[in-house]
Amino acid sequence: MHSAVAHARPKKRLSRRVWFWVICLVVAYLLVTRAPIPFVQSWWQAGEQNWNDGWKRRHRMADWLVVTHSLVSLSRAEVVVKLGEPPPTDYFKDWSMVYILGSERGFMSIDSEWLVLRLDGAGRVSEVALVRD
Repeated sequence: MHSAVAHARPKKRLSRRVWFWVICLVVAYLLVTRAPIPFVQSWWQAGEQNWNDGWKRRHRMADWLVVTHSLVSLSRAEVVVKLGEPPPTDYFKDWSMVYILGSERGFMSIDSEWLVLRLDGAGRVSEVALVRD
């Protein structure tokens, strides 16, 4: 009976190691595919044509812009230099500038995600958000 207990321990350790590596892989996947990334203008512009970007770079750069508040207090002209002229849309009329990011992130992408900006009376960005339609 003593030998059966000795054999149970390696299985338990193997199981812990497997779970450890599974968790590490999941965390690495989330960091690589979901974490905000700094703004890169060439990636942003390429995102308009690449609707099904598996890395969701345009979405993640928008996350970065929202988290860092880097668009807040910029003039409309400065935003256009950085992000380009917002395409015409009938969505989100209560926002001053609206940029489509692509299909929403997640298992079942039914809606689209958008970066929206509100300008104050002086024509400067006062609010930035991510929204879904």
